[in-house]
Amino acid sequence: MDTYQLNKCIESDKAKDELQKEEALSKTAGVQGTPTFLLGKSKASGAEGSLLIGAPSFDSLDIQIQSLLSKPIDQTGLQPNLQ
Repeated sequence: MDTYQLNKCIESDKAKDELQKEEALSKTAGVQGTPTFLLGKSKASGAEGSLLIGAPSFDSLDIQIQSLLSKPIDQTGLQPNLQ
């Protein structure tokens, strides 16, 4: 990795603006650190779903995702992404 180029990118105005937007959205959603997974959907006003904070095992993550996928859309509040 070229750390010089990485730092140059991070310090650019475009990157700063984007990083500040992402940070604000993350705080709104309740993210306090990494890794954090949102199982649900994100909105401009925040997030709807469950936050998994920390590094869950694959099995734990799989169980939670499969649980969401097994519920009808009206119970989860999630809409499929058809794009």
